[in-house]
Amino acid sequence: MNEKLQNVMRFSGQKYANPKLVYLLGLFGLLLVVAAGWLWFSDSTASRATERALEQGNRVLEQVMEPVASLKSVLADEQVNALAERAINNPSATGELLAYVQQRAAQVIAVTVYSTEEISRLDAATIGTNGYAVLDLALSALEGKRSLMQVHSVLKPPLLFDAVPIRKGEVVVGVMIISADPSFLLQSFEPEYSALGYV
Repeated sequence: MNEKLQNVMRFSGQKYANPKLVYLLGLFGLLLVVAAGWLWFSDSTASRATERALEQGNRVLEQVMEPVASLKSVLADEQVNALAERAINNPSATGELLAYVQQRAAQVIAVTVYSTEEISRLDAATIGTNGYAVLDLALSALEGKRSLMQVHSVLKPPLLFDAVPIRKGEVVVGVMIISADPSFLLQSFEPEYSALGYV
């Protein structure tokens, strides 16, 4: 009886592990490691792609803003303001104003000046098919609002317009409106097409 009891105790003290279960747990652990590695790699790749997209976006913005800033600086020039002020009272001086502007910004096609009195009674319909947009642009400039360049696609071909106030000292005496070829905005824009495949 004593021997039987000892045999039972020896039997219950032995531990058995199913080899299939061991392999299954090992495989599960390996899959967890692979999944974690894949998630880290995909997250790292996505972060790099986002950074590249942001860099390209900033470069594109700089390329587009550069010609805009260049034209804005010409329109804000003191000599341009002096010539525009003279052209308000002497319409024949508009040619000299246009020539001076075109020397520094060849994309400008035409220049028009209005005194504050003229603008207040100007009929937009007499300006053309884009008259209301031009008048709104001029009034915004006179009110001291930041002028935004506008491309008027109702015209054939489309033209870009901008307006700046004409000052005599600290007093606004009129507004100058320029029209330009809008393609100059894209002249320095050279997008990278290598990543697009076939277009």
